[in-house]
Amino acid sequence: MRGTALWAVSKIAVGCSQHIHKILDAHLLPRVIAQALSDGGEDTVRMEAVWTLVNMAESGTHPQRLTLAYGGALSLGPVFSGRAGVTLAHIGGGKRCR
Repeated sequence: MRGTALWAVSKIAVGCSQHIHKILDAHLLPRVIAQALSDGGEDTVRMEAVWTLVNMAESGTHPQRLTLAYGGALSLGPVFSGRAGVTLAHIGGGKRCR
């Protein structure tokens, strides 16, 4: 997945917990995390991956955020530092689709 694909996934992730569920069901989490951790990749691609994870953390339910954590998103701590308050520690109940 590269820039445009990650951009699309990040926009889906901003939706609601059901959208996060679809992303997780599609097994995209490991690929998104890999892009976020990529040293040799483009910065814009890397940041789209990071924003995808942030959006998932904000829009997801508590169990979905745990899936992010256990899936390896916590290893991204250094990627998030200094990024204008971006963190996976966002709390919320997850957005519900109407």
